[in-house]
Amino acid sequence: MKKVSQENKIKAEFLEKANLYRKENCNLPDYHGDLIGENINSYCKICQSTQTFILSAPFFEGKNLWSGPKSFHSSYVPHKENISGFLFLGYHCAKCQQERVVFLIKISDEKIEKIGQYPPIDISLPYEIEILKDKTIENLYKKGKICESQSYGIGSFAYYRRIVELKIDELLEKIKEFFPIEKKEAYDKCMKEVRKEKNVEKKIEIVKDVITDKIIQNNLLKNIYTLLSIGIHSLTDEECLASAQSLRELMVLLIKQIEQKKND
Repeated sequence: MKKVSQENKIKAEFLEKANLYRKENCNLPDYHGDLIGENINSYCKICQSTQTFILSAPFFEGKNLWSGPKSFHSSYVPHKENISGFLFLGYHCAKCQQERVVFLIKISDEKIEKIGQYPPIDISLPYEIEILKDKTIENLYKKGKICESQSYGIGSFAYYRRIVELKIDELLEKIKEFFPIEKKEAYDKCMKEVRKEKNVEKKIEIVKDVITDKIIQNNLLKNIYTLLSIGIHSLTDEECLASAQSLRELMVLLIKQIEQKKND
């Protein structure tokens, strides 16, 4: 089998993390027979741990790309092919040799688009959401993750924003515990204003400069405030998707840091 340049392989990061129907530019090989994907890391249900998965079955438009060696006359210089079609990439777990992961990739106009994946993108609840023990929040999170997995940016952002709206008061009350005694009075004054306010951005604006990195690392509230302040009405669906992913990660990290600090 001809060795394919590393830069021409479909990247593991795209296969592992890209949502469905998201298009990306790709440095495709000159010939469709050289289409190949990098090995990936994925959770193996049989091994019950994250393992390396090795490419075992690449097909392009129904043709097995590893069915036999390609041979050209020594003077033959292949022209660059305008590759367009559907690529099937099958992987197996390097450890147990049984668990499988498969992807269906659409290729057109020098772009790749993940249009199918098995097992499907994980929408299970992270520990940080489970510990809230709030069924409404759990349902909102799952709906947001489903929208995110399908590249519905506006929908996913709206669901994650709703979680922040519902839980922000509770989270800010918990943060109060981490202030030294001499600074709690100032924070109490801020919280009185927060309780009167209905708008989530204004709630965060009231306290974002009082809650320093010493209280909550990386000042997560400022970053959350920035995302919420941008709004979604003027953004494209793709821009909303990027904001939704960031909002979800910051939200989970904020809950995690509050719980860690509480335990400490």
